[in-house]
Amino acid sequence: MESRKARVFQLAVDVAAAKLPDLDAAVQNVRERREETVRCSAMMSPPIPIVIHCSMNKDGHTFSLAPKSKQLVQEEFGENASRCSRVFIAIGDSCSGRIESHVVVPVIQLLVGVTPEGFTKQFVYEFRDPVTDDVIQM
Repeated sequence: MESRKARVFQLAVDVAAAKLPDLDAAVQNVRERREETVRCSAMMSPPIPIVIHCSMNKDGHTFSLAPKSKQLVQEEFGENASRCSRVFIAIGDSCSGRIESHVVVPVIQLLVGVTPEGFTKQFVYEFRDPVTDDVIQM
């Protein structure tokens, strides 16, 4: 990937060599290159970590977004996102202390309020115990 200085230098060379017919074309070229740079940097930025708290008891799990994560989701997806403050999933007779993989996607969708595909492109998620802040294994 070219550096910004290299792109600016190449643009100056193009203008000097009269490869660009006029100033308007040069300005348009700069705008296109700037937009491309912004798109590339957005694609390369690391996903934002979202913390989902999970409280476990003998009957099941209660999930909620950590306050900072809820704020990040609302900033990204608007006020309509994260309408559910908590989600309880009943497990049945035995609670293993682990999160069952089949409940992950529905929990994320309920807490965040967007499809998992849209969510996982920008965010990574982790489940944590709200008391100890330990990561909970799935």
